[in-house]
Amino acid sequence: MSSWMATSLIAQQGGEEAAGVMLFSMCCFFGVFIIFWLIPVGLAIAGMWKTFAKAGKPGWASLVPIYNVMVMSEMAGKDAVYGLTVLIPVAGIYFLFVIQLDMVRRFGKDAGYAIGLILLPFIFWPMLGFGAAQYRGGGGNPGHGPGPGQGGAGGAWGPPKSW
Repeated sequence: MSSWMATSLIAQQGGEEAAGVMLFSMCCFFGVFIIFWLIPVGLAIAGMWKTFAKAGKPGWASLVPIYNVMVMSEMAGKDAVYGLTVLIPVAGIYFLFVIQLDMVRRFGKDAGYAIGLILLPFIFWPMLGFGAAQYRGGGGNPGHGPGPGQGGAGGAWGPPKSW
């Protein structure tokens, strides 16, 4: 017999006092559940909002499902339509990781940080949004030089080509 059925049975047989106890216990259970759910979700939302703002995007875009992934793909240096690839069943998980990996690289972070964004968003989004990381819109890996065709003094890609 489940605890809800047992509580209901007690309320039926015990009268108003048992019904009051049942109502109080349900309120306590759901109250604690809501508090422990709202705190992590609130932290993740605040961190995402601040991260989007750091990248020069509107913070409210982090609240809109699907659109937020499209904006994240722009922050990662990809086309906004690339963000729609996360809607592909099963493969969407891979595309979400790729988008977040490229995005965190623009903040000077590595692949471990992207995994943290997926597994522990209530910790890693606030760290990214409120931390010292700065958005570098033009390059992915700081310290590795510019990418191909981006000019510069060389770095990991060699000297720029003069056509």
